[in-house]
Amino acid sequence: MKLRRLSLCIMMMTLTGFCLLGVAYGQIDPFKASFGMIGIAYGQSAKLNVYVDSLDPGQLPPGPCQPDPTGALPPGPCTPGPWRVTFKILNGDGTVLAQSTQTLTLKQAASLDYRPTDIPFTPVRKRIRPIVLVDPDANGLIPCIKQTFELINDDTQRTAVLYPGQDDMMMGDMTQSAQRVAFGLVGVISSHIARLNVINTEDIAPPRDFPPGPCKVTLSFFGSDGSLLATITRTLDPGHAGSLDFNIASFGSGGGAGRLMIRAEVIVEPDANGLIPCVMPTLEVFDMASGKTTFIIPAS
Repeated sequence: MKLRRLSLCIMMMTLTGFCLLGVAYGQIDPFKASFGMIGIAYGQSAKLNVYVDSLDPGQLPPGPCQPDPTGALPPGPCTPGPWRVTFKILNGDGTVLAQSTQTLTLKQAASLDYRPTDIPFTPVRKRIRPIVLVDPDANGLIPCIKQTFELINDDTQRTAVLYPGQDDMMMGDMTQSAQRVAFGLVGVISSHIARLNVINTEDIAPPRDFPPGPCKVTLSFFGSDGSLLATITRTLDPGHAGSLDFNIASFGSGGGAGRLMIRAEVIVEPDANGLIPCVMPTLEVFDMASGKTTFIIPAS
């Protein structure tokens, strides 16, 4: 059971390019690519992009792509594709904000655009979470894909933030000990807010042999000297996100000019079954006046 759960969560990790292949002789689940949470502000739109890059020729079946009822496997290459790709952008509570399903072949690309209509003015913002689902083709094959997520300033149409989905995912495991995900140091100034996000991804990566359930997480900010600046503990249902904000003025760390070096970490407690659930943390820094994200950092 431990190995099955670990394998499931490894499949869920978001990297710059995904590559997973299979054959049609067994049940092949859709490939699920999830990003962490990121904030979108007034005057911005979002674009979730997918490019179907390649297949590994060494992994193609030696015989017909469809299962042969006689058991024979005569020679003959497969014709891979097309693939059914579902794009989703979710809210922080798991509700769907935008969704599209498109059929792609090798070397084709597609996008899902999202422009919020419920952000009335600056600096109001909302949390969003992109997801990509790739169904196997008729041969049971899933391609290597390249995915990117853009935040775009509507007035200039310039990409403000490009998020390739390279952040770390805590992998599920059977353990009695809490697990920790840490971020490196980053400098913030008085006009910035640092926001630590974490999402319980069991909505798209449910544990094998157990129903998906809530997870308990502790989010914390520390100074460069190790001092605790802020902390909060949340219980997150599958598909739900929690966050912790830090700004210099609110936490009495000197609200004037200059920079303060901080770091963040997430502690995840085992659930009722003794399993560490799959979670995805992100750390973003955004401008207090506009609400627009300045940059986003993956866990390491």
